[in-house]
Amino acid sequence: RHNRAVGGDDNTAGTFVNAGIGGGLANNGSNPFAATGGSTIILVNSNVANNQAVGGIGADGLGGGVANVLGGVVHVSASTLTHNRAQGGDGGDGLGGGIYNGVASTHPSNFNAPTVLTVEGSVITHNRAQGSAAGAGTATGDGLGGGLWNGGTAVVRDSEMSYNFALGGDGADGSGGGDGFGGGAYNAAAGSLQFEGCTATKNHANGGEGDAGDGEGIGGGVYNLGDFESDTLTQILGNHASTSHD
Repeated sequence: RHNRAVGGDDNTAGTFVNAGIGGGLANNGSNPFAATGGSTIILVNSNVANNQAVGGIGADGLGGGVANVLGGVVHVSASTLTHNRAQGGDGGDGLGGGIYNGVASTHPSNFNAPTVLTVEGSVITHNRAQGSAAGAGTATGDGLGGGLWNGGTAVVRDSEMSYNFALGGDGADGSGGGDGFGGGAYNAAAGSLQFEGCTATKNHANGGEGDAGDGEGIGGGVYNLGDFESDTLTQILGNHASTSHD
């Protein structure tokens, strides 16, 4: 609880330059000291709460509660992720207020290994993905995936996703607001996301305000660019988006 992962400001190299990764917990599947990478974390009966991942200047905040990257494997069961925040640094985006599950690994130790997340019998609630406000010389940031940002392979089963927020940053004088996409979940183009027996309700996706126009808020429950499937027991209802519906 009450942990912060804060990105740097002056780094120029690396996979996640200046990003703040995993406010409560970060799992990295790559291993530069082994021929094959691999890292698995299992969370059972856990409470991941009040953590922050904050990007450095121009960088993203990834996974306010949990971040899983570069071919890692994370299993979450009978747990609660609440009041976590992914906050973009000046000009950066906030991705995955509760959980960030990244794309397949680009590291040589496990190149193209899928980044895998399973969530079962858990609650993801009151988390926030917040894009940065525009400042002097910086752009406005987007908020993507208030509860979950997925670019890998994710299955969410018998779980609740509620009261999460994806919020675009506010623009400065003469600039537009950032976008808020996927109040409950954001599934990127490379992502495969399945909901089985889940409820996604009362989540919000709101664009930021700006002199040159407000940002878009789309997908209060789920914003999908990839492969998304839900079964007949899943309910996605009662969500809000500032420029669209569920």
